[in-house]
Amino acid sequence: MSQEIKAIRVVVASPSDVAPEREAIGRVVRELNNTIAAELRVLLTLSTWEAHAQPGFHPLGPQGLIDEILAIPECDIFVGVFWKRFGTPVYDAESGTAHEFTTAYEAWRINRKPAILFYFNEEPYYPRSEAELLQATQVLKFKNSFPKDGLWWPYKGSAEFEATVRQHLMRQLFSEIHPRNVSSETEANDPVAPRSKGFRGRQEELDRLSSYLNDQNISLIVVEGISGIGKSALARQFLTKSACKTHNCCWYECHRETTLDAITWELIKTARKRGMKDLANELEAAPAAPAERVAKIAEALAGHAFALFLDDYQFVTDSSIDEFLTRIEIIESRTKVFLMTRRRPAVLGRVRPFAVAEEILRQGLGSGACREFLQDCGIPIDDLMSKEVWKLTGEGHPKALQLLAYRAKHIPLQQVMNSLPVFHEDVRKEWLLPLLDDLDPEERQVLTDLSVFDRPVPFLAVQELFPERKASRVLMALLERFLLDYVSEDHIQMHMLLREFCYGLVQDKRAKHRWAAEYYLQRCGDLQDPDHADDAQIGDLLAAWSHYMSAGDEADVVKAVEVVAIIRPPLMNRGHYDQALRLLEETNPTDPVEAAFFTIHRARLAGLRGGTDVAVGMIRPLISSEDERIAREAVLVLSTIYNDGQLPSEAVDLLEAHWHLFSGSISRKLKTRFLSRLVQAHLELGNTEQAFGWARQVAESCEVAGEHVGGGVALRQMAVALASQGLLVTALEMCRGSLDLLEKSHRVREAAI
Repeated sequence: MSQEIKAIRVVVASPSDVAPEREAIGRVVRELNNTIAAELRVLLTLSTWEAHAQPGFHPLGPQGLIDEILAIPECDIFVGVFWKRFGTPVYDAESGTAHEFTTAYEAWRINRKPAILFYFNEEPYYPRSEAELLQATQVLKFKNSFPKDGLWWPYKGSAEFEATVRQHLMRQLFSEIHPRNVSSETEANDPVAPRSKGFRGRQEELDRLSSYLNDQNISLIVVEGISGIGKSALARQFLTKSACKTHNCCWYECHRETTLDAITWELIKTARKRGMKDLANELEAAPAAPAERVAKIAEALAGHAFALFLDDYQFVTDSSIDEFLTRIEIIESRTKVFLMTRRRPAVLGRVRPFAVAEEILRQGLGSGACREFLQDCGIPIDDLMSKEVWKLTGEGHPKALQLLAYRAKHIPLQQVMNSLPVFHEDVRKEWLLPLLDDLDPEERQVLTDLSVFDRPVPFLAVQELFPERKASRVLMALLERFLLDYVSEDHIQMHMLLREFCYGLVQDKRAKHRWAAEYYLQRCGDLQDPDHADDAQIGDLLAAWSHYMSAGDEADVVKAVEVVAIIRPPLMNRGHYDQALRLLEETNPTDPVEAAFFTIHRARLAGLRGGTDVAVGMIRPLISSEDERIAREAVLVLSTIYNDGQLPSEAVDLLEAHWHLFSGSISRKLKTRFLSRLVQAHLELGNTEQAFGWARQVAESCEVAGEHVGGGVALRQMAVALASQGLLVTALEMCRGSLDLLEKSHRVREAAI
């Protein structure tokens, strides 16, 4: 059954000198209704006094008639435009446009509706008469008195206006439909749920997924099928309509660099959003050694009704994730894991068959759903034709159905069907080339360039990526043809089936990967704290690294090394040791100094993961390096490895033997790190008084310098020393002070300790 279409009414107010802009708004509204609006099940309607007014009388004059027709307080979006004319006075304002803006603004102040988009043309203009000068002066006065709680937008000329208003109306469109796409129930129970838009059919599959979710014996649910068959859409629909009512749901998009750390971080965030603080803390405090870490994470989740959805699981290569899934099955956890994948996961060979449910999508949508979709696209068909369409599209393959729908809007459906073979992956060229051949050179170039991206791209970023092109127009053309898909309020993505084909058409893949990497680095910006990055920055840096590695030139590897140097400290701070190790192992610096530091970092991670002997063997030769930077870092890291490996005597001997490296004109931070390692070694040896004395010096020095992290660690070490002496109350106060400093510095792992 067709979904209800939501109407969004747009009112335009402007004087007569911006007629081209009014025409542009009409064109944009028509474009949106034929593309994104149709996909989102909304309809934009345009109200202007020229199109809707009629002769008559009103006590307030002509403006009173216009007000009744436009009904501005009840509209959804108000668009105002000024250039050189202000307009003709009306009963309560110096112009009709000014009156209409005031009406919209007063309604917004009371109801936060309508949304107000106001524009000023800043194209140069020279008044030729006193009357024209007066009009321009009134426009300037209005601009200068624009309400402080509003933001107007400049443009130069009607062509720029059309591109600008198209972009703004698209964004406003997503804002308007957001409450409709996410029910209040879903928002309350699953704030991280992805949207499921325009879903049709699949009721039998949805019912089976519900039975799997409720079966206590089943731990892993696999949704398998070829690219584009609807695995992700099915899982999203099930999550938003069913799973979130009984389980805490967490959705994760897998990539080549995905590790268990990243998935665990999403689980931690989900737990905190649900108020499950104890679970979040347990997950954060999981040990670093792989086997113990996997066991701890699985056991922490065992008593909680979680539903973890891992999309595109075929990209996963981290063995720890398979170990985690195996562990989930062994301990009969209440947590369920859904794997959406293009091929059967190898991990299924390691779990008991009765603990796995496999939902293999061999067909797409049913013929009834195909008919409904085409009807929604404005292509009426009968039952007989819908069955023919179902066969031609590879038994209802959703992406093939979309591609067919666009062509059938412009060519008779039977003619389109006669020109195409029955769809399957091997003939996607025959299906896609006619659409690509229909594109103009600019549209085709943008499409192939975007195939380099394997993550959603913001709408607004397209203009940044293609500054020399009319990106908004191109974007609309590609969305209309279903060559790009809307995936969230303001992001687009190319379906994998199309992306793989279009990527094969990219001429200089290395240059395009480099271009994508630079985009992600620019979007990430500089880290305010080198030890901390937010989720978006972590994602951008990982994407940049992936693209540099895909580019593969020596210069690109150098860039990838630089990215690893930036992202490693935040990953270590979060406890994402597997992720950090993977980046270090897959990136091979050509510079000998960088290579030495990478060895040190890998040794540190080996030590954290329980390989003390291996770590010592890796790092020991670097202590005698002629480069003092390398020698210092090797000493600091090796002493930490000794302390973690319960070899404090070796740590003290090492630090005392290399005291000279940390004296003289080196940074306070290096000296603090050195003393902290010495304190820790003395604590491990039981020399509490000596450790306390050194720790107090470190804390006082850090307090003077404003170094919260070093101070927090020193206070914690002092607390340990005091506790060992039985001074528990004072130790507790020290711990509280340490926790405050570390949380202020976003040191997640240190604060958890």
